[in-house]
Amino acid sequence: YWTVAGLIELNRNAMPAAAEAFEQAIAAGQVEPLVQLYLAQAYFSQEQWVRTVETIERAGGALADITAAWSMRAHALWMQGRRQDAMGVLTEAARRFPANSTFTRRQIFYLIESGLYQEASRIALAFTARADVGADDYAAIGGALRRAKSYDQSLGILESARLRFPANDNIAKSLAQTY
Repeated sequence: YWTVAGLIELNRNAMPAAAEAFEQAIAAGQVEPLVQLYLAQAYFSQEQWVRTVETIERAGGALADITAAWSMRAHALWMQGRRQDAMGVLTEAARRFPANSTFTRRQIFYLIESGLYQEASRIALAFTARADVGADDYAAIGGALRRAKSYDQSLGILESARLRFPANDNIAKSLAQTY
């Protein structure tokens, strides 16, 4: 009953009620790992970062193959100010899921947010060497570096993007803004 009630509340976007229902389901003996993920999602949506991390960690290895759990955990850690832990989660997630570029992309933006532009540039250059990275990725990274006033790093990323995507208007605009 509590699991179904939680799913209904989750679907209605009533996150406090969903969290309460999932907690009741777990207390009643529900052991399905996805219930832990749903509970973490309900806490995450309410910006209850500590509870999000606790829920994911309580599930243990049961959520290890679910990329959403890694993303939520990293962001919740970041929002708690546990930046090194968040970066460690993203590094491990990128290693475990090499085809998923969102973890490396998030690392780059977190590094830029932290003012670690050289490290962000180093990772961004390796990241942009991937075949699945598109012009929008280059533009986003270059733009973030520009907004952080890291102009040389921004130009390096955007110039390589211009070589790779010579007809892309967004790259040209980002490059013009940076210059």
